[in-house]
Amino acid sequence: MVFLAENIFLTLVGLYLTPFFVIVGIVIIPSILGIRLGLRKYYLRFLLRVFEFGRRQIEKACKDQGLQSNLVKPIEGEKLPVSQSSLIQKDSPRYFADVFKNNKKTEAGTPQEFDISHVCHLSKKGIEAIIDDDVTKCFSAEELGSWNLLTRSSKRYQYLSFRLTILWAVGCLFRIFVLFPVRAIVLVVAIVYMMISASIIGYLPESKFKTRISRYCLRTTYTLGSRAFSASLNYHNLENRAKGGGICVANHTTPVDVVFISSDNCYAFIGQRHTGFVGFIERLMSRSGSDHIWFDRSEMRDRQKVTNRLRAHVEDSNKFPMLIFPEGTCINNTSVMMFKKGSFEIGGVIYPLAMKYDPRFCDPFWNSSQDSFVRYLVKLMTSWSIVCDIWYMPPEYQRDGENAVTFANRVKEKIARQAGLVDLIWDGQLKRTTVKSSYREKEQEEYSKLLKGD
Repeated sequence: MVFLAENIFLTLVGLYLTPFFVIVGIVIIPSILGIRLGLRKYYLRFLLRVFEFGRRQIEKACKDQGLQSNLVKPIEGEKLPVSQSSLIQKDSPRYFADVFKNNKKTEAGTPQEFDISHVCHLSKKGIEAIIDDDVTKCFSAEELGSWNLLTRSSKRYQYLSFRLTILWAVGCLFRIFVLFPVRAIVLVVAIVYMMISASIIGYLPESKFKTRISRYCLRTTYTLGSRAFSASLNYHNLENRAKGGGICVANHTTPVDVVFISSDNCYAFIGQRHTGFVGFIERLMSRSGSDHIWFDRSEMRDRQKVTNRLRAHVEDSNKFPMLIFPEGTCINNTSVMMFKKGSFEIGGVIYPLAMKYDPRFCDPFWNSSQDSFVRYLVKLMTSWSIVCDIWYMPPEYQRDGENAVTFANRVKEKIARQAGLVDLIWDGQLKRTTVKSSYREKEQEEYSKLLKGD
């Protein structure tokens, strides 16, 4: 009896592991050889059909139960709609100024004395900022206009009908017991490959041969890393790729941005020095032959060292282009926030790069205050897939008489326009720090001008 049970167990394990390792081989071997089989294209098409089936089931269940469905049917070939609903209806700043101008004059044209009602408009703007400000929304996932069978939506669609419950449960089992193990093994293979290749490259003398080997190993490593998330990456305008000695600047959604960008071109990185798993990856990357720059944001002395090293890097055209995320923090794939001026003060050529993730298949935004990096990776690897469009844009140069801040804003505006993102003036560090007093004083000055009638 025990022998029979053991045979049944081994048979079940074999039935599970055989296709499992076949799938792993299909993912890993083509990545090493630089071959694309095109299977992800059919996988994504199948997912879209499943999402559409789920949407129809939700509308049917809502109709049967007398509920209102707020789902939006996506147009063929376009992104899944994002919910544009706001908590409150805001008045435009122009309307706000006109109200003050109208209230400041009487019918005879003489100045009107102060009235307590004048404060209501200021109070209204303050309450609007507390309830629904533009900055806080950039650091949380937006509600989708349709359901992608993930638990991202606040509405419990999976409990509307038995069919939806079965569909959602099968999707969960598939993502957790099929996709996640395969992706985890591929990610481990990518890390081991990086460890081995970085150790070997670190002992090679500086030469063109070392550069070629380093470039090949890095591209293979990051391609394997992108396969660990079933990433479908669409690169546009390849003729505008960053070249050696230049600075590539991009909007920032997730730390995994570097993996997807580097799957097509090799870069040196500059960023915050971390501990834990992220710090381990940073140390591995530093041994791969690339001149990465890691710094401590709280150390003032590091800033000058970083500036000097970055300037020296840009002056050497034989080195990989430097990849920088000027926002300095992750934004939720809907907006581009203020670019720090540091990378635009160095001089040289700037290569803008715009990224836009498709929200139908996962939420790529990393909320570092909510999730650790390992937990965030698990979330990504248990999502359906990652689909990202990456646009290489024509190089930009600082114009005569243009300061670094204006240059940074001009590049940011072009990136936002290309990726279809909202261009915001706010500093992304506001999610970690309080508002600077200079910002408050500027707003107070504008309001005082309205009160005076200037």
